[in-house]
Amino acid sequence: MGVRGLQTFIEDYSPPECFALVSIKQLVEEFRAETGELNPKIVFDGSSTMRFIYGDLDWVSGGQIKQFLKKIEDFVKAFTKLGVRPVFFFGGYGADFSSREGWFMRCRDKLNKVNTVFDKLANDTLTSELEPFLFVMPTNIGFSHYFRQIEGCEVHKGLTDCDSEIAHYARENNCLAVFGQDSEFIIYKSVKYYLSAKHFNMARMETRIYNREHFADFLGIHSSQLPLFATLAGNNTVNYFKDLRRFHRSLCNIRGGKVRFEVLFPALSEYIKKLPRGRALFDVLPDIAQEVLQDSEKSSLLAMSIRNYIATPETFLPARISEHPEWNAILEVAEKLHRADINSAIILKIMLGDGFGSSAGFEDFRKNDLPPAMSMLRTMRKRFYGIILMEKPADVEPEIVEEWSVEGNSNIKKPFTVWPILPTDRHPGLLALWGDDRSQEMEMIRWRLFVHAVSPRLNPEEVMNLPEHLVIPVAALFYIEEQDFLKPWEIEALLAVAVTLPSESLDRLADLSSDPVNLRAIRVATIYTRTLCAVIRLITLCGYPLPASKAFAHAYFDGKLFQHIYQNATYGVSQEVLLEDQACHVQQFREAKQLLFKNSTSRKSFREAHE
Repeated sequence: MGVRGLQTFIEDYSPPECFALVSIKQLVEEFRAETGELNPKIVFDGSSTMRFIYGDLDWVSGGQIKQFLKKIEDFVKAFTKLGVRPVFFFGGYGADFSSREGWFMRCRDKLNKVNTVFDKLANDTLTSELEPFLFVMPTNIGFSHYFRQIEGCEVHKGLTDCDSEIAHYARENNCLAVFGQDSEFIIYKSVKYYLSAKHFNMARMETRIYNREHFADFLGIHSSQLPLFATLAGNNTVNYFKDLRRFHRSLCNIRGGKVRFEVLFPALSEYIKKLPRGRALFDVLPDIAQEVLQDSEKSSLLAMSIRNYIATPETFLPARISEHPEWNAILEVAEKLHRADINSAIILKIMLGDGFGSSAGFEDFRKNDLPPAMSMLRTMRKRFYGIILMEKPADVEPEIVEEWSVEGNSNIKKPFTVWPILPTDRHPGLLALWGDDRSQEMEMIRWRLFVHAVSPRLNPEEVMNLPEHLVIPVAALFYIEEQDFLKPWEIEALLAVAVTLPSESLDRLADLSSDPVNLRAIRVATIYTRTLCAVIRLITLCGYPLPASKAFAHAYFDGKLFQHIYQNATYGVSQEVLLEDQACHVQQFREAKQLLFKNSTSRKSFREAHE
């Protein structure tokens, strides 16, 4: 979310020195001359940067993952060619429960966007004609992991929203700049330059900088007062709609309606000028809370917001459970693997009892021919939780997992209560799963836990014998097939994408048309990509039976290619044609199909489905 209205105000109403165009190459050279550092670090806010790297790739049909990975690689190399050492930070998993009301609002906004997109497409709007504000980032298939595969990339994962960790790292490591698109970084005192992802031109290696000191001068306040300014403007901690709307209207003498930022921000600055700075500010926070929030006891909320910008982030979030040293040891390792972006972020969240959070996806809940993806995946998640929590002491609450997931157009404010399903296979303990033992026996334990968490009916040996790039897609499709809501030829269409995608050139994928789209195929793609995510989480939890270098070396889906195959399949095109008559594709497809449908009594091919 960032600071409400801050980016708009700086870009539209502030003088040029607050928002100047700069050459990144020149900044690097100047930094070298000033510090002697030959390879300066730039810290990238991964979450806010992804949207701008993704750029103009098709986003409606499920994502152009292979093209996106190439764009990520090109993006990183553009900086390393200048001698920059890129450091990427990604936030923790799921809903930020410290600002749950804000999360509810974002979910509702996203649902409205998705419904609008489906309505427009149903009325023959082309995907290229959709307004930019409707953009929804495709389901994240572990993108942060791909950065670790690129030479020279340093990757960290925060415990929650990692803004403060980014600012702290940049300050403590004498970094050249922070790169992203979150207005919170204008408030932090971290590094000299905050570079805009939105205005980045990779061909010229130019962008805009948001200048903290010049902006404070323009407001007429000291830069140390910017945390209070952000707090009173509205941010991730202090909600405008819930906490600040009345104060803003009173401050600007407006009885109703929206207060424009060009009116509000100067008024806030005048208000802040009269307040003490430094430690003395905290002494008068109860008075400010009474005036701003009509409740002096809410001064703690204001203090929390201000300290978020100035305090050192905690190095370990959860409190130790001193009476359970074995569980403490597991938590400590889990945190290290989390921060190093080796484990899926949800693992530590579940261990700490924070619950599971999932926002809206590209699903049309107004139709009932397909199940909500998060509902459909609940059984797999129960087995996932069972592996995580099997060693958790019985007297450490909670025993259940709360799931905050969007599974319809209503009831997003109520969690689902889920009991874990403990594994029936041998569980050697999380430390053993995550350890260095790669003996044949331990690897088999990992494979069995992973495969049977997907489905007890799935044969581990058969999955192990698949080509590596088909392990994750086939596991996902096996689970989907068990739920019995897709037509057999739809599952085969998804399998055809997994089989052919590795050999598809980037040029061919780029040349595929984005239109017309099949609306059901869009929704099927969402269910499939979310299932891929669930399978990848299991891979990380079980200590990578499929090595990380293999698990994240492939793009497992392409939205335009799936639309192409899906629509051809509806016309009854043969499997051989859809697989481009390549013998290796046909052989892989048939072997994987046999595994998927071996226990099914009646499965029709593409052609048979339409005869």
